[in-house]
Amino acid sequence: MKKQLLVIVLILGVLIVDAQNYWFKKIESPNYQQPVGDILIKDGEYYFSIVESDMPQTYFGQYHSIINKINNQGEIEQSSIFHAEKKNLLGTMSQLSNGNILAMGHIYMPEQDGIFGFWQIEFDEDFCVIEEKLDTNDIGFGYIMNSIPDNNNGFIYHLSVASAPFNLDFEKTYLVRTNSDKTLINDTVFNVWSFDIAPNFTADNSYCNAFHYSGEGNWVDSSAANKIDTNFNEVHFQVFDTAGFWFHTPNHNGIDTFEERVYVGGNFGYFGQDQYYSNYVSLVIMDTSLNILEQRFYGGDGNYMLNSIKVTPEGDVLLLGHCSDVGPNVWNTFILKVDGDGLLTSSNSNMQIPIKNAIVLPNPGRNYLELHTAEYPAEFLLYDINGKSQ
Repeated sequence: MKKQLLVIVLILGVLIVDAQNYWFKKIESPNYQQPVGDILIKDGEYYFSIVESDMPQTYFGQYHSIINKINNQGEIEQSSIFHAEKKNLLGTMSQLSNGNILAMGHIYMPEQDGIFGFWQIEFDEDFCVIEEKLDTNDIGFGYIMNSIPDNNNGFIYHLSVASAPFNLDFEKTYLVRTNSDKTLINDTVFNVWSFDIAPNFTADNSYCNAFHYSGEGNWVDSSAANKIDTNFNEVHFQVFDTAGFWFHTPNHNGIDTFEERVYVGGNFGYFGQDQYYSNYVSLVIMDTSLNILEQRFYGGDGNYMLNSIKVTPEGDVLLLGHCSDVGPNVWNTFILKVDGDGLLTSSNSNMQIPIKNAIVLPNPGRNYLELHTAEYPAEFLLYDINGKSQ
């Protein structure tokens, strides 16, 4: 069979940058950083937690949480470290009825046989601590993924838990309930790795996402989005299956909703490549029946890992994660704000930019060509080596 060399001309709509509303920001540090938990939006400002460590394997060294507050332009306004002398992780935040912020996580207590306590800390907008509460029941080393207020001024927290910080194979998921004075009431254990719950979309339905494994080693084959009713009956189901690639949802909250849309964030790469090779984060946009409307890709110039997403009250989308462009032992935090269509820019479809002379070599392992672009619609023109159209 004669192999042909194809030249692709890709024509995309030109993008007009709106730097004031949409942006990409990187927070660099001499240490190793990874965002944890969800993003809290309060009075037009964004709060999120970073765990910072003195070792590349974050939880093997001395680590602590940093709470950051940034404005609508992505500029850091304030940061604070609580209990830098102890290993701790604040994994999610919620706004209380008094306007203060409640952050939840775990803290290591060597004075009590080295257990991990359930830690809650209340602070105001100036990061002044109002109250701390510690439950000494050893729930294990865990992330708090997200939280949902209940009807009694308390919260329901979702945690994924391991038996120890040196065992990062999270085998259990807890739903933990507290009351209004931060007292731990009860918890329920699910034997799954990750189960993120989005805020109720309607009075009758919720959305969630979870990992699905291929069963071959530790490779993640695909992820899924579920629509469930209040009795946990499945209403709709969508698997993001990608032949030859892996796609998995963030380590923390990877799903959110706005009006008639459901947003799922993910990490996208190639099977068989080194895990620190350049890859992408992805945003999948669906309707309420989980039909895929758009899928966007960001990154590609380094190793990117998405940790959580959040839809703003205006319908924009925040993507929070960590990245490295120099190797596996340097991690910085990034936060990206895009519009409701997943675009970093506003577009003018009447203008076009040609991307010419993209060389595509024959691939004996595939009988098809798969291309991904960050903007649609796109027009593809195929030519052989002699310039003849195909």
